[in-house]
Amino acid sequence: MRRVELVARHVRKYLLVYLILVMALALVAESVTHVAEGMSRASYSQLIKVLAIVTILPSMVLLRGEEIGEVAKLWRESLLTVMYVYVLTPILTCLFASMFGDKLVGAGFFVANLVPASSASLGYVMLASGNIELATMLIVLLVILAIPVIPGYLTLYSSLSSVSIPVGSVIESLTLVLVAPLIIGQGVRYALRRRKGATYVENELKPFLSLTTMLSMLVLVALLVARKEAVLFTKPLLGVEIFVFQLIIVLVLIGVTVTVNKSLGITYEEHQAMTFVAITKNQSVAAAIAASNMGGAATIPPALIPVIQPVLAITYLHLEHVVRNALKPSRVSSPVKNPRAPPVIDVSDRNYLSSKQM
Repeated sequence: MRRVELVARHVRKYLLVYLILVMALALVAESVTHVAEGMSRASYSQLIKVLAIVTILPSMVLLRGEEIGEVAKLWRESLLTVMYVYVLTPILTCLFASMFGDKLVGAGFFVANLVPASSASLGYVMLASGNIELATMLIVLLVILAIPVIPGYLTLYSSLSSVSIPVGSVIESLTLVLVAPLIIGQGVRYALRRRKGATYVENELKPFLSLTTMLSMLVLVALLVARKEAVLFTKPLLGVEIFVFQLIIVLVLIGVTVTVNKSLGITYEEHQAMTFVAITKNQSVAAAIAASNMGGAATIPPALIPVIQPVLAITYLHLEHVVRNALKPSRVSSPVKNPRAPPVIDVSDRNYLSSKQM
């Protein structure tokens, strides 16, 4: 148990390094073996789905759904986050997606920014001293809304970009890799808490679940990158484009959330929960949708964004003091008094009038 906990902590600490190493090894290995490229699209799609489920299910067990009732009254914060994730982000992403030379890459980039956050986002919220309970409720809410919202947006995007996207298959993928793991994961959590106690999942099971999620994500990224080894070698600037566009979207989201939340008097803790849920995405879900319903180069953005996303999130995390100061209400300056000016006397004051009459 102790050894697994140490390994999980090590992998979490150096996850970004491992992601880069896995991508490099996958590119080199694929250039020699061509294993991923030789797989049929059906086999590849099914394997991506399995890896996505293995990545997502443990995180759904760790999601503290029992704490949602404590923050259910925060409807304003919930509505704003839905607007940030499902209104502002799709508009921004659609603008940048149209700039890619390959329409499938644009479609994959659109999907990668359309999916909701995962429970991994809670780690950032915790490190930022944000409202964990609110973040948990927001993730569950966004997952539920994803079923009608994502297919609707993909239908609209398909008509605008002339990219064929089977909406029925997208709904099936969302149900399989997002909704089902949420329901099963929360059911397992409830059963374990009743049988083993409230702290069993957090103290005993969490290292195993966290390590499973991280390792399966590394395998998933490796497979996605390996499948598109030829494209990434022939178009090295494609990764730079994805990084720059993703950076701009995240910066705009942070700027808007700080401005709006400050004007509404939302606290720092609630703001951080809302912001991290808005800027981090579950790329395992995006990969499953792209691989199963689009294919081709659409899987490249979900493969690369997991490398970019932690860098941006951690950078924002280090700006805690800047964010705290930005959210402070502006002070209204009081008029400066002139010390040499004579005192203002209220002539209606009775004491003053009495003294003058004497």
